[in-house]
Amino acid sequence: MASLHRFTTSDLAPDRTYLVDVPVDVASSRRGGRDQDRMEQGGDAFFSRVRNSYLDLAVLERVVVVDGTLAIESLRLQIEADALTLLTEG
Repeated sequence: MASLHRFTTSDLAPDRTYLVDVPVDVASSRRGGRDQDRMEQGGDAFFSRVRNSYLDLAVLERVVVVDGTLAIESLRLQIEADALTLLTEG
């Protein structure tokens, strides 16, 4: 899979990826009673597997996991502060 990714992106990778992590029960409550598409019909077990897969990928050095349950402004400030460190490092 990694070799396919490198091939399709000409070996480009971002300096940083932010994973906004939200527990499945919180995400489910945020979706509310909206109509569900095919993926949303997979239920909490499906979303738990997807979340865990993303968290497994987050072991990469360039991935920063941020708490998606924070208030939007707090989340923005956290991401902004980290992004600024990238700009000042170079």
